[in-house]
Amino acid sequence: GHLKKLNAWPSSVERKLQQIADKAILYLDARMQEDYLQMIKSVKYAETPTNTSLAVQYLYMRSFFADKPIARAHTKAYAYVTSTAQKGWAKTSKQQQAMIALVMHRNGNKKLATAILASLREYSITNQEFGMYWKEFNNPGFYWWQAPIESHALLLEAFAEIENNTARINDLKTWLLKQKQTTHWPSPRATAETCYALLMTGSTLLEVHQAISIKAGNWA
Repeated sequence: GHLKKLNAWPSSVERKLQQIADKAILYLDARMQEDYLQMIKSVKYAETPTNTSLAVQYLYMRSFFADKPIARAHTKAYAYVTSTAQKGWAKTSKQQQAMIALVMHRNGNKKLATAILASLREYSITNQEFGMYWKEFNNPGFYWWQAPIESHALLLEAFAEIENNTARINDLKTWLLKQKQTTHWPSPRATAETCYALLMTGSTLLEVHQAISIKAGNWA
């Protein structure tokens, strides 16, 4: 999905990649249908719907392939997890909030996507040295959706696509680059997510600028 979003599918293997993606989408739609049937079996769960991390990640994945329609047998499942995400986004992690904001934006619910970003901004910290970040990323949790680098990369993606404020995007990029400078991106997944996020809109912070030349009379 990321490669497709960046128009980075090589033409030589585009057909093969599309076949792989089509099979994966059908498989994941079916698995979400199974999860949905388990969800509605519990009356308590159905009365108080709660977002699951897998459901949010599924919606995020599906948002990259809007051209692939949901099978009629799976439309109720998709509608249910989408509705649950709309109602309960505030109780999810920052990473999941970014995913939900992107899903809503791509599905046409611009108002909710903007509201989620507004909430994320309120909890953020911005300074000249480290840019824009979230305090909780300094003390990462155990679960994958609490991983600071991957989470920040998703937040950058959300702000870049939904808001597209160059100054804020560059502040978000600064924090990611600082992590590489002071420590390292801890895993292949973190590196891949970061590279994808850095290729989104905003100015190119890594480009080489021409050196300044100063002349005074015959002296340079």
